[in-house]
Amino acid sequence: MMPLVYVIAKRRSYKVYKRPTWKELTIAFKIAFLLLLTPVILLVKIFFKVVTPTEAAVLAIVYAIVLGKLIYKEYSLKDLFLDTITILLVMVPMVIPAAKEARIDLVHFGVTGP
Repeated sequence: MMPLVYVIAKRRSYKVYKRPTWKELTIAFKIAFLLLLTPVILLVKIFFKVVTPTEAAVLAIVYAIVLGKLIYKEYSLKDLFLDTITILLVMVPMVIPAAKEARIDLVHFGVTGP
């Protein structure tokens, strides 16, 4: 796969970036350290049976929101709310017919009726 990427990059004249220095790598690692801890934290909690995998998924979401809002200041709560509404508006019309086709009871999705 790498030779193919190389050929395509050469044909399209993609820009070549210089390699980062050790100092730049260290700074990037320090910035990303808390994010890189996410899988470690979740796997340790699952391994020691502190949480189930489903609960770990919720913890990962909460951890990401807290880091994004408080530590990295990447978004506001308004942005988060609007993104959530957008995702729901796009995904629900696709998930419900797929669930019906797979003969999944829609009560599990909070949908009642015929």
